[in-house]
Amino acid sequence: MAFTVVRKKGFTVQCVVTVQPEIVSRQTVKYVASLSGSSIIVIEGIRELKALHSRWRVQFRKLYCISKGAVLPFNIEDAARSEKPNEDGEQLVRVKQDKRLNYRALNLQTLANL
Repeated sequence: MAFTVVRKKGFTVQCVVTVQPEIVSRQTVKYVASLSGSSIIVIEGIRELKALHSRWRVQFRKLYCISKGAVLPFNIEDAARSEKPNEDGEQLVRVKQDKRLNYRALNLQTLANL
């Protein structure tokens, strides 16, 4: 099983891909997991209404990679995190202000900036 988040015009949707005989192969799941967050993809799937943390998510059927994204200097998820210390004491990656400003186009893709 692999999860990915797709983005279009400021909206995000969580997508899940699982092995399904004659529909989705194990190689497809590995391929989706290997794609970076900045890859441009086209997906065909079924909308599931009972996702845990959102109104819905997409179950993959087909995926077409138009352009594989380059490795980013930081993850969008890391940039979206607050700079306050975590209550659990867990060590999380923090993106400093100077790096955010140097890569402003990436920083603008965080949910806080949409």
